Amino acid sequence: MSQEFRKTILIVCEGQRSEPDYFHSLKNETIENNKNIFIRILPIPKEEQLQIDEEVANFKLRNGAKKRSIRKAIIEEPQDYIIEDEYKAQPTCYIRKAQLAYFEKGYSELWAVYDKDGHPDHLNAYLLSKNKEECNKTVNIGFSSISFEEWILMHFEYCSTSFVKSQCRDSDKRIFNCGTNTHELDCHGERCVIGKIIENKYLPYTSSKNFEYNDFSQNTVVAFNNALKSRIEAVGKGSFFNNNPYVSIDRLVFKLKHFDKADHIWRYSNTIKMSRDVIITYNKKDNQFIINNSSTASFILQSGSVELIDCNYNVLKSNNRMLIVPNCEEIILEVEKLELNTFSYVIFKLNNIEYNILDLSQLQSFT
Repeated sequence: MSQEFRKTILIVCEGQRSEPDYFHSLKNETIENNKNIFIRILPIPKEEQLQIDEEVANFKLRNGAKKRSIRKAIIEEPQDYIIEDEYKAQPTCYIRKAQLAYFEKGYSELWAVYDKDGHPDHLNAYLLSKNKEECNKTVNIGFSSISFEEWILMHFEYCSTSFVKSQCRDSDKRIFNCGTNTHELDCHGERCVIGKIIENKYLPYTSSKNFEYNDFSQNTVVAFNNALKSRIEAVGKGSFFNNNPYVSIDRLVFKLKHFDKADHIWRYSNTIKMSRDVIITYNKKDNQFIINNSSTASFILQSGSVELIDCNYNVLKSNNRMLIVPNCEEIILEVEKLELNTFSYVIFKLNNIEYNILDLSQLQSFT
């Protein structure tokens, strides 16, 4: 697979329906103009599942062949990886599933998308996602503090409410349809995210209780801004999984939305390695990007190698062309205090295809 495509991405979702269907729609948008990338979503989205079932049904079986083996050959992915006992707790299991898929299929980038819910194992999941002894590939985390619908709400507004539920229901799991004024325990969006969406008439319920991608996807830039704001508000308040609201799903969405420009690779350190002997470090105290050339050769740092951009991908500031001599440190870009809230992301152009990326919340959290 890795030889057939320039980039292969795995997205492991906690949800069985909303998240896989959302990323299925986003995947179709992405690959329409980027035929040389492959994206696998687990669990398999409904539309893909129906297509697989149709292919299996229409496949002409040889004598003695089994439908089950034919189905496995078509999807080229086990429905469920066998997760070791020490990794079965949620959400660690989603991180581990991504790692196991990497061991078997060799994906070039891994993502796990999950919520806080009442899961007990968030710290272990986070540590496992970066544990190079267990897996030499980082598992990126797309997180939402309550449910995936919190990301959908951010397409319409930034809400500081610390929601406690995705959707209000009773002990028998009968939902209250909050926001519709049809149940005496309707919270009107004060406790549950979906109730907030319905109460404000941002989106209507569908027959499947899911929201349609095309009804909110045109507001993605609004959601980028609001998700980033949730992380900026959480700076200095402890681990991301203990903050509410908090959303980082936008990092994956931003990557997929802008694949036509470059392959944006999210980094989680204030030090960016541009090559074997060249690194760029962000100095938070002075708001400076500093390049260090530890090689014995000079080189030209091209203008626009480091850019500050907003959520619309407008370039607000970039470095100038300059000569970088051996064994030196140079300030290549300085951010004035008044500029700190004008940009959203910093991109570092490794080459014409791959860009490293950090967001403003990361810059503010670095020590």
